[in-house]
Amino acid sequence: KGPVCRGQIALNVIDDHFWVVFHNPNRPGIKGGARFLSQELDHLSLPSEEQSNTLLLTPWLKYSRLVDKYLRAKTRFMADNLSRPGAISLDLIWDGDGWNDNAALTVFRHFDSASVVKGFVGEPPKTFWVIDYPLLERIHYLLVAGFDVFGNVGHQLNTRLYMDFLRMEGEFNALTLLPRDKRREIWDYWYRDAGRYVQGFIQERMEYFDHESSIPYETDDPLRELYERMRDRLRKVLNRDYDIAGEEDEFIRESLQALSRIRGESLFWLPQAAFLSIEDGAGKARIYTLIHNNGMSNVSTLLSEEKSACRRRTA
Repeated sequence: KGPVCRGQIALNVIDDHFWVVFHNPNRPGIKGGARFLSQELDHLSLPSEEQSNTLLLTPWLKYSRLVDKYLRAKTRFMADNLSRPGAISLDLIWDGDGWNDNAALTVFRHFDSASVVKGFVGEPPKTFWVIDYPLLERIHYLLVAGFDVFGNVGHQLNTRLYMDFLRMEGEFNALTLLPRDKRREIWDYWYRDAGRYVQGFIQERMEYFDHESSIPYETDDPLRELYERMRDRLRKVLNRDYDIAGEEDEFIRESLQALSRIRGESLFWLPQAAFLSIEDGAGKARIYTLIHNNGMSNVSTLLSEEKSACRRRTA
């Protein structure tokens, strides 16, 4: 979270609500990672390496070609290392070493700003990211260390456009945990009405990586099932500070749960974030935050965001 994360166009690169987990750095069986990254060093360059008064789009075209080469190589690397039976499992997700509650995060977008909290907050989201170290480092250097708040429009635009690739990379990492025959269907739902480059992105990744997940799914909704399995794997470190189920007052708890289940256009007038103060019989105030999540058909559009908005709204 850095100074770049301000403004509608800067923030419409992410969904209003999604979860984040991290790749397990101690996962056995993945060999040659350091050598692979050293070989791909030139392809990991970022637009922020350009001067902050850079030209519009020209650098982005250069870096889009570089990231495409890196992702092709990464997909092949994943295919080579995850080809054996049982390789694609929940062990790929970092469990916080049993104590670190940063292992599970929730990101909220509030139209022109965003916030990050620990734990899996809210109902299961439309999408989630699995962040490995190269992705984490590039997000940091793109949005924080390498971002110049005084840079020109070209610097800001190239940063925003490159973030599209990083978001999709995190989502593709997540997609590999799901059943092979469901991946394209789920991706197409995440990116309804998206442009051709988004469809080309996933098509090429899937051509190189078609290994089956070894997670034993039992339902017709594998994404929701995966969320529950992730909760179980991370139960020791899940932060529950924002869990409504922890509210001791039964009336308040049930009222808040009912409020959180409201969906649709009736939430149109609810602001992106609001404070709710409830005073109990003893005069003690409980303070809650209401967050309005907009449902989007996709987040691949730089402008005309309202065209991607759909009726699915939650609080």
